[in-house]
Amino acid sequence: MPLTAAELLRACSERAPGLVSVIGAPPPGAPSAAEQALQLRFADEYRAFLEQFGAAEVGTCRIYGIDLSSEAETLSVVAHTLQARAAGRIGPDELVLASWDDLTLEVQTVTGDRDGPVREVSLDGSGELLGATFVDWLEYVVREELDLDEGT
Repeated sequence: MPLTAAELLRACSERAPGLVSVIGAPPPGAPSAAEQALQLRFADEYRAFLEQFGAAEVGTCRIYGIDLSSEAETLSVVAHTLQARAAGRIGPDELVLASWDDLTLEVQTVTGDRDGPVREVSLDGSGELLGATFVDWLEYVVREELDLDEGT
């Protein structure tokens, strides 16, 4: 059985203390409000991540979610997704999970409440598949960041 987002982040923290930081659980109803703002339903694993962690940073990767801090737009899936939609970079059935810079987004396609693929989207529209689901992508992120942290 595949690991959950919580199990992946816990394992990463145990292997490399300090590599993972989380915002913390948002108030009840915050994930539903984000879904309404984006006019889509989050897949179960991403919703569980939001409800438990709000948003997170794994090394240099900021994983967007629900961030109610004073820097709310920094880790806000709503702000980043709406901005990318307005720029014509993603469609209405996609959400921005992370971005490495202003040129490259990591985007999940959501159909209904199914956990869809996560792909890289470059400014020119090109990119590669990074994971078949949110958890597959998160595992990819964790592996990449552990490799950077360990200098391999």
